[in-house]
Amino acid sequence: MLPRAAVVARFLTAKERVLQTQQDLLIEFYSPMCGHCTHFAPTYAEVASRLVKDGEVTPARMDLYHNDLPKVATDAGFDINAFPTLILVRRNSDTGKLKLIHFDRWRRDVPTILGWIRDKRSESP
Repeated sequence: MLPRAAVVARFLTAKERVLQTQQDLLIEFYSPMCGHCTHFAPTYAEVASRLVKDGEVTPARMDLYHNDLPKVATDAGFDINAFPTLILVRRNSDTGKLKLIHFDRWRRDVPTILGWIRDKRSESP
């Protein structure tokens, strides 16, 4: 279960919450029918809890079993080929463009994910 302050991305809020954000987002794209997603859910909940506590990255989830990826998201470059998929969304403050960074590590545990976020946030968007 995600903390209450976490965002649940839905079709109607994709543009406002994701595409127009000024804050970094970590989005999990998942399916409740996916065994890997079910197994990963407690890990993501812990990551989300720590991100909410830290306040610098907003965690979000989008159920792609019950919702389609909105056209505005695919137009922005979101490409989901497997579940679960983690994408760190950053806005370049100079150009205003979004940078989508796919989680590319084999291990999916809390320290690895938080370390990956820290590494990617230390790079300029």
